[in-house]
Amino acid sequence: MKWMIIKLERCPFCGSLAGYSKVPQQGFTVVCRSCGAIAMHDEYMGRDDIAKEWNRRVKKVAFSNSRIRPCPFCGTQIPSGGFSGGGSIICCPGCGMMVSFAGSHSIHTTITLWNDRV
Repeated sequence: MKWMIIKLERCPFCGSLAGYSKVPQQGFTVVCRSCGAIAMHDEYMGRDDIAKEWNRRVKKVAFSNSRIRPCPFCGTQIPSGGFSGGGSIICCPGCGMMVSFAGSHSIHTTITLWNDRV
């Protein structure tokens, strides 16, 4: 029996290629090879499940007067308090995806990287 690996869509933040990463006790994550965006879920996910979440995109999302753009995966508006990890991780209350960026250690940098997506 051959394993079918779901092809990952390009990063919704920079348009680059992404790959899988295995995290003990958390399952799989998807990591952008260029901007370092790391997508994980608030529940344990297998490779196929995280790939489906990563590949899900909303067509057009209205950008309200909030300073944070909506989630690229489900379109939910991210609330002002939708952060963890000292502000380096954005958590979507709609789909449960959590995104961090390699080297981002401040709320300002994380918001800038989140908002400046393709």
